[in-house]
Amino acid sequence: MEHTKRKGFIIWRKDLNHINKTRDNHLSRLGQYFSLTLVVNTSSIVSDFISHHGTRVVYVSGGQGFIGLLVFYAKGIVWFLRKHKKNPFHFILVPVGEEPIGWLLHLLTLKRVPLVYDLWDIPGSVLPAEKLTLKELIRPLYQCLLGVQLRNGNIFIAGMLPEGLKPFKISPARIIFSESGYNAEFFRPSIEKNTRIWPRREATVNILYVGYLHAARGLHESVEAIKEVHENGVGAYLVLIGPGSPESISEMKELIKNYGLEDWIVLHDPLPSDEIPGIIAGSDICLCPLQDISKYRWSVSNKIYEYLAMGKPVLATDLPGNAYLIKDGFNGYLYPANDSETLASHITNLALNSHLRENLSKNALASVKNKNWESVVENLAMDLMNRLTEGTRTKPSFEC
Repeated sequence: MEHTKRKGFIIWRKDLNHINKTRDNHLSRLGQYFSLTLVVNTSSIVSDFISHHGTRVVYVSGGQGFIGLLVFYAKGIVWFLRKHKKNPFHFILVPVGEEPIGWLLHLLTLKRVPLVYDLWDIPGSVLPAEKLTLKELIRPLYQCLLGVQLRNGNIFIAGMLPEGLKPFKISPARIIFSESGYNAEFFRPSIEKNTRIWPRREATVNILYVGYLHAARGLHESVEAIKEVHENGVGAYLVLIGPGSPESISEMKELIKNYGLEDWIVLHDPLPSDEIPGIIAGSDICLCPLQDISKYRWSVSNKIYEYLAMGKPVLATDLPGNAYLIKDGFNGYLYPANDSETLASHITNLALNSHLRENLSKNALASVKNKNWESVVENLAMDLMNRLTEGTRTKPSFEC
């Protein structure tokens, strides 16, 4: 019954309009199991998908820029305190990036309301800086404060392998490991191929990467691998889709031009999330070439789930997070980070062996059976309910 649901409060400052992201699926689908209230900025773009599963969305005016953000937080905190005084919340759900605000709300309730950190990414992790900024200069101080804020946490939802949280010395008893997943409504093998993205007919094999365009994502090595594949006489067509800084995009374009691969490698701007399944459908191989840095080492990318759900073999670097899903020779292949030669060898082998690709494709589908978002969030909700029922507010969250 609705009145028996535990009440949770969330505050989030950015857009929520991506049906494929972990954050959007957690904040939306947990609304089926809890009475969730999500406070967002009126300037944010929030998809109807967020409220579709029961999460209540409340808009609070703030505005653009740093001052607007402070106004939004101030109004959001006041809104929370007023509602909590009349009808107390049972827990505060804190998404990655909102740790300081969650910590402050926890203190304002005199630590009586359990603090649940939803960590789909390692807290405070960032890509290597492309240039020195004020933000980078104060980052060590922020990291120090972040540890203090996390120390107040009662429950930690880990969207990465729990080993990734070891630097924060969080007690394993406080951690819920919750996988990423895929939207079964959109990611299925029967989806029609997007011919606008895959126009080439002479390509031997179509290869896809979807994600942020940055050197730390292993894209330079991916371009080098395509060069090697072409030198072996195999026509590999690579499409890279996603956002990126002007510096990263410029570097990628220069590299592609230097190798003379402008006709074989396409850099594409980000696309709406509902177009991604049709793009994956047109590929033969999908890439997850993350470099071995702290931000990525323990991550279990939801993109891999989506590739596998579409029956696509995946070539991924041998990071622990990638290896959690990709079983070498079963649903794809792992290769050492920064090793373009081994990546090129795998691409060539798959390009020339359609029977092998078919076997990997069948195994890909089997490897993510029952790992759609509906099942993943249901398991997460049940575990979270049990822990909230047991009571964690007086127990320490950190090991000594």
